[in-house]
Amino acid sequence: MKQTARVEPLLRIATLALLFLLGPEAQAGSLALPVRERVLSNGMRLLLVERRGDPTLACGWVAKVGSAYDGLETTGLAHMLEHMMFKGTETLGTRDALRDKAINDRQDELQAQIREEMETLRDLQRRGRILDPTDPQARSPRLQSRLQEFGATVEEQRALVVRNEIQAIYAQAGATRVNAGTGSDWTVYVANVPANKLELWCWLESDRLRAPVFREFYTERDVVKEERRSGIEAEPGGEAMEAFGAMIWQAHPYQWCTFSAIGWPTALGNLTREQAQAFFRTYYAPGNITAIVVGDFDPAEAERLVETYFGRIPRGATPTPVLVADEPRQQGEQRMTVHGAASSRFVAAFKARPALHRDAPALMVLERALNGTSGRLEQGLITRAKVAVSARARLDLRKYGGLLHLEAAPTPGTSLNALETVLDQGLERLRKEPLSAGELARAKNQALTAYLEQAENPRALVWALAEAETDGTFRDWLSLQDGLEAVTADSVRKVAAETFTSEGRNVLLYEGPEPTPSRKEER
Repeated sequence: MKQTARVEPLLRIATLALLFLLGPEAQAGSLALPVRERVLSNGMRLLLVERRGDPTLACGWVAKVGSAYDGLETTGLAHMLEHMMFKGTETLGTRDALRDKAINDRQDELQAQIREEMETLRDLQRRGRILDPTDPQARSPRLQSRLQEFGATVEEQRALVVRNEIQAIYAQAGATRVNAGTGSDWTVYVANVPANKLELWCWLESDRLRAPVFREFYTERDVVKEERRSGIEAEPGGEAMEAFGAMIWQAHPYQWCTFSAIGWPTALGNLTREQAQAFFRTYYAPGNITAIVVGDFDPAEAERLVETYFGRIPRGATPTPVLVADEPRQQGEQRMTVHGAASSRFVAAFKARPALHRDAPALMVLERALNGTSGRLEQGLITRAKVAVSARARLDLRKYGGLLHLEAAPTPGTSLNALETVLDQGLERLRKEPLSAGELARAKNQALTAYLEQAENPRALVWALAEAETDGTFRDWLSLQDGLEAVTADSVRKVAAETFTSEGRNVLLYEGPEPTPSRKEER
């Protein structure tokens, strides 16, 4: 009780302080941000959050599509499209738009012929006639000719391209942090612009949506392949984590984007510009996009500018498809072992709820209760049992499902089996016993503070509203404060009992240079 008396006032003080920063319209309960909502004439949504006195506008827009929509044979397509959206438009990014278009069309033709030749080589590989279809010695004269012509078109186009013209225009206007990101269910494009440059943002971003040109597609595909090589293949355990994600999900498209949106190597290497254009037409229609502006602006003028520029984008020809891929119930624990890793590490991923599920707030509090110097993981594995040198939990809630990741590195001389046994004992306690009053108050305080800090930071708020619009609507995110405040020790115990089960458990063991016996062998 004494611990509760000390912690709960801190929760109220932190909450009230941040609400004060958010302005007079933000109150206890559901977060009362002054969000002004409008639907444009073409179906695009607009969210405006006015904040007087801020010299910079945080602007962004979200296409409600991500790597889960790629398709198995075209994984990496959503992320590739994110790269293409920075390549320019019919008016930006080239010194000669007509010649540039002709080059793009010829490159598409040449790549189609190159794919035909490569399929012939792969057939020879399947028949045992050649070892490697990418070996230059295996190329036919026709393939060699097409590759040479393609290289010539690349050089010609390179002389016409105006590099990073979109970013340069932004920089000249004083804009900063122009960026984008691809998730499993969303793709977000953001920029911080001076308060008097809203019209520039509307013009540039609407032009990207109205008339994008995916120039240099095939050379940029190589850039993304290098991104994959350096970010996944060269990262210790990177490819194992990718395979682990594919093991976790049996039927849902999250199987190819649990830990990365880049895509599988073969699919990435065969993506075409035509596929990217079709993906854009399908998922980047105005009705599937929400624009968000946070800062000091005149609301009526902002609405006029957004309608003037974004409203000129035609509606999509067909309704945006809905992703339907229900994950079947996992039948039992799944395990994967990587032998000879650089260092030993234990990873567990438990199936959890989708982002908007009523249990999501309790899961957020559970994650906080597990983490930190006072959290269950560090206290149980490091301080008391001394079986780990590091331990953490990470909650990943997505539109159609979620995962609660637990990760720990054993102390020297401690086997992964011994570490897992201690961890399981701690998880069983969470399944059966409620958090103490102090633990609950501390975890809720941390979860609420993180949430309110998002609301206070304009750029973070743009991202939060963008993801909320993908999962449901911005109102779902505003109501999260109510959900967090309503979490009880028993609701955390209940969600722990439903999450930490063998039917939802997936384990990845990185066994270091001296492998330890697996749990099955030990028995």
